[in-house]
Amino acid sequence: MSATTKPAPIRLEDHKVPSMPTATKVRYGDGRILPVGGGLWLYRKAPMAPARDAKSHARALEVGDPIAAAFEEIAAETQYTTARRSMARSRYRPFHLLLVNLPRRYSPPEDSRISSTLQNWFAGERVQDRVLLMGTKLTDTLGGSDRSLRDAFDSVVTSLATAEVPMSDYAGDLEDVDGMLTRSGFTIPTPKDFHLAESWWAAGGSADATILPHADHLHVFRTVAGAQTAARLDVNSCKDWPTGIEGHHVLRMGSVHGLDLPFAAAKNSLSAWATSLLDRGAVMVSIRGKVEPSPITRKELRRQRERYLRDIHTARAEGRMDDQQQEEMLATLESVEGAYSSGKAFPTLVETSVVAAFTGQGKKRLDSLGSGTAFEVASMDNRQELALAESWLGSPARANPNLMDLPSSTVAYSGLPSLSTVGDARGINVGFTVHDRQEALMSATKSSDQDIYPIGAVVGSSGSGKLCSLSTILPTPTGYTTMGEVMPGQEVIGRDGRPVRVAAKSPVKKKPDLYRVSFSDGQSVLADYDHQWVVSDHRDRHGHTSAERNRALDAWTAAHAAADAVARTAGSYSGTHVSTAADLAQIMRGVSGTGIEDAARVVASLAMMDLAPLRDGHGRGGRGIYPTREALSALAGRIRQQYAVRPRTAVGERRMTTGEMLADGLHLPGGAVNFAIRIAAPLELPEICPPGDPYTVGARLAGGPGAPDAGISVAFLRASYDQRLALLQGLADAAGTVADRSGHVELTLTGQRLATDALELVRSLGIKATLTDAPATPEASTAGYRVAFTTAQPVFGREDSNARLPDQVPETSQWLYVASIEKVAAEPAACVTVDSTDRTYLVGRGMVPTSNTQFLAYSAFQYALEGRPVIVIDPKKGSDLSAAFGQDCTTYSLDSFAGSSGGLGGSGGTGVCDPLRFSKTPADGINTAVSVLHDVNVWPHGSRQNLEADLQAALKYGVAHGAKAIGTALQIAKADGEASAELADPILRQSRTDPMFGAIVGLDDKGEVLSASEGITYIRVGNANLELPPMGVDQASLGLTQRISAALIRMLVFGSAEALRDRRGVLMLDEAWVFLGAGAEEMERLGRLSRSLEVFPILFTQRVSDLLEANLTNHIARGIILHTKDPKEAEAAFRLFGVEPTQERMDFTTAPERIGKGGANWKSRKPLFTYDDRDNRTGLLRGAVGLYCDLDDRAVDVEIKIPPDFLAKASTNALDRAKREGRAVI
Repeated sequence: MSATTKPAPIRLEDHKVPSMPTATKVRYGDGRILPVGGGLWLYRKAPMAPARDAKSHARALEVGDPIAAAFEEIAAETQYTTARRSMARSRYRPFHLLLVNLPRRYSPPEDSRISSTLQNWFAGERVQDRVLLMGTKLTDTLGGSDRSLRDAFDSVVTSLATAEVPMSDYAGDLEDVDGMLTRSGFTIPTPKDFHLAESWWAAGGSADATILPHADHLHVFRTVAGAQTAARLDVNSCKDWPTGIEGHHVLRMGSVHGLDLPFAAAKNSLSAWATSLLDRGAVMVSIRGKVEPSPITRKELRRQRERYLRDIHTARAEGRMDDQQQEEMLATLESVEGAYSSGKAFPTLVETSVVAAFTGQGKKRLDSLGSGTAFEVASMDNRQELALAESWLGSPARANPNLMDLPSSTVAYSGLPSLSTVGDARGINVGFTVHDRQEALMSATKSSDQDIYPIGAVVGSSGSGKLCSLSTILPTPTGYTTMGEVMPGQEVIGRDGRPVRVAAKSPVKKKPDLYRVSFSDGQSVLADYDHQWVVSDHRDRHGHTSAERNRALDAWTAAHAAADAVARTAGSYSGTHVSTAADLAQIMRGVSGTGIEDAARVVASLAMMDLAPLRDGHGRGGRGIYPTREALSALAGRIRQQYAVRPRTAVGERRMTTGEMLADGLHLPGGAVNFAIRIAAPLELPEICPPGDPYTVGARLAGGPGAPDAGISVAFLRASYDQRLALLQGLADAAGTVADRSGHVELTLTGQRLATDALELVRSLGIKATLTDAPATPEASTAGYRVAFTTAQPVFGREDSNARLPDQVPETSQWLYVASIEKVAAEPAACVTVDSTDRTYLVGRGMVPTSNTQFLAYSAFQYALEGRPVIVIDPKKGSDLSAAFGQDCTTYSLDSFAGSSGGLGGSGGTGVCDPLRFSKTPADGINTAVSVLHDVNVWPHGSRQNLEADLQAALKYGVAHGAKAIGTALQIAKADGEASAELADPILRQSRTDPMFGAIVGLDDKGEVLSASEGITYIRVGNANLELPPMGVDQASLGLTQRISAALIRMLVFGSAEALRDRRGVLMLDEAWVFLGAGAEEMERLGRLSRSLEVFPILFTQRVSDLLEANLTNHIARGIILHTKDPKEAEAAFRLFGVEPTQERMDFTTAPERIGKGGANWKSRKPLFTYDDRDNRTGLLRGAVGLYCDLDDRAVDVEIKIPPDFLAKASTNALDRAKREGRAVI
């Protein structure tokens, strides 16, 4: 054939392959495949498990063991009479591995109780269907095994008559191969598995899709309409085809070769090349070959050794390899020989063909996909259709010119059977696995059904939120809304001028601590004490001109160094040490650059960090007493919050609350304004189809007669930048003036509405402007309004006017100065959270930049939708998720338990959480009561140990005489002389005077007891004086109030478990470190109780190291590890769930979401966002990632995708609660 002769096209019929979309003639229910070309294959489904997400490297390797075992079994079964490869090859058994990995739209599990909700939430989510089948060709025996001569004769006759081998001839081999694969862990594929394998090229649809082959790709048409569309086009040239042809997609078939991996038995040295193929977009991987027993390979190596050595030396002599390469080749040969001579080598897969399919046309070249991997990929030009046929089950077609001889370990441990799946078969949605996009579910009943320890835990750091009045105006891309009307999913405007989606909205707070914040241009905003603003103080704005600080970056760096120093100082104090706010301020003054140097500022900063004082500190001159170590750690965190965004200009900006600005002072001693907010950028909005030319409309509004209430339409106010500028040019040419020297512009307008709209128009262009009255003059006979501003933008249509504008505006024109902050009467307020980098959004018609939980509420809501009773115990002060839980929520507050506000009844010791009331048996109630009273210890110092036995006896006596509460039992025992006044009186007195203690010790047998409603029962703090102990402090060292608070939480937990008895419900406790601090005995009791009551407790906590130190790891059966700042707590979380704390995992768990001001840090568990060139958050890239550790001992990273419409129904950790309540993080 000449060099110019075009090769004949390859046709399927030339290779005796049917021109149909499958080579299968008959598929039997037991996994047998009868191909059109003859013979019989048996296919089985390989078990799949997490490999790259395995808890340890050893567990990862176990995933490949079933395939390795199957190859071993097949090799051991191979019969051969000689060890020469050339003579034994005909007896090798062919095999076929088919991995299918198809993306599809999410659909809920068929038996889900909340399928409609999940479908609504995740309809657009893409998941992956994956199956791995292993097939081998069966060997027929004339007449079948153990058959008579008559059977053999019938077999021959049947074969001659039908050209097919009778099924009975395969019976013996079928039994043997089935046994081999079953012993290796394989199962019979389901009809769904086979459908996926037989229709993957049609995206899992009908297998008879139309296929149009081109030289280096295949066009697949899943619909007749799509095929007809293509038929009307140039079918030989697809580059000009339109996009979006119905049911059309493109496949590219590639040959995978170059798998030059060592023939070694050490599994940890093998590369996961199949995983790399999937990561690069493969939707199918087909591997065909024959299994050669390792003894034959060993003999072949010995026979060929001299040739191998000669080839190596020849290559070195010819300069085709250097000395180092020669040594490596010789070492490889020696290691291969060593492995096979030891008898420990894997079987060899000879004539192995690896074909992979990729979607898309014109994407990355196939020959570039192998870069940085252990393989290469070649495009199978002019073999595309034949390569597809090679992948079919039982197909005789072969298209791959690149055949390899590989150790079976190269395939078995390639990642082929890896599937990152975790969780239960049914339950609520936790999220989707990061790798392989599998839905992760968590069942409330699996631990009870399997009699496994039932307690779950969610571990993660707390984070930050605050409120604006409901009447606050929020600019939107189409006009306005208010804080009261806005809903999650709507768009508002970020301070970068771009639309930003409202991710969440807090419940309305009816009586917040409200302030009016007034600005220099006349605007004002109602915000609460903890509302955060992005501000620049006087030193930030002017200090950058001095020699000692010429850039804000220096201040940013110094602030983070100061935070680190404060954190180190915190570590030097014991957990029991306390300080007043004044003491803390003195410590802070000893660290340079903190900016928190007086008691008022300390109090404001700690309030923002949700750290309340332990008790009043007026007697020590300090505005409250705080745990020193925890307070200093919180102050360090506050400094980092304030300087979270790396500065972009020479002027520094930081986050400060309303209270912090008040504490620092709004004016300097000389009268200069201290704080200012940078004006918002021009609104970036799309063009509109205007009702008229913008310039003409502007000129007509300003210069012509019109109605007194004429104004600028909202459509024009939300038009593109150019359109709004043109409108302003028309206004300015008709009604504007500009000063020659200063460039000061004034628009004089007669109508109030027009003036107000013009003011907003100017501000929407990123220009600072004011509005004042314009009195009548000789030139203007009527009074009007004056819009004044200074700008360098061409706001006039006339060039002579624009020529008088300055080249740049004064620095003061870039800032809104905080003129005053005044306390005002409370009115309802709320907050929104937005998806922007700094969580900022614009408020008011003047567009002032301002800003803004989740797994607990999300999971509770889903469990309730399943029809399960759920009790949520929320011990955080000020937290209220009742609105988030919706109508099917019954809310109780702890102050109602005390009886002062009605609620669950009475006054005095209501005993709502009295263990004698809620316990199943009197003995259980007495034991729990003795334990809790012993821990609270209301007796005089040193009396507890002497009174414990008497307490037990007194309670027993009272219960035996009809008492149903601790208080009545003691009263009965005391009256009958069975309890001393020294024992009973302190308990009874404390119950009457302390509402929290009274909830534990009932004084009336007829009082209410804690019960669980249908749906969610939500227990929150309300106005109760619940003082939780500091995290990490030994509870034995606590004061009485904190001991009572901790005891009440414990009784709420046990009482809630009893309320859920036999209802297969869920109990959720936030701030669970309070409960965990009670020690092993209480955890053991909760575990036993929950298992017997069929209750699923989930503990949400930031601290798990206490569990390890108390040897409580066996009490937690499953859970989720979220982002954790503290490396010690991160490592403790891994140890808790038996996960190897590798450095990679530690870094992933503790890393921030960004590195400096760079892009998203994909090596962080925190949610990730996109950013614009002004460092503003513009969109969500990925949700938070939790390491889900399930009951089957798997630990897999899961992306938690809380739906946008549920983000307002958030968890109660510090950061997210603050968002919900409206404490804006700027």
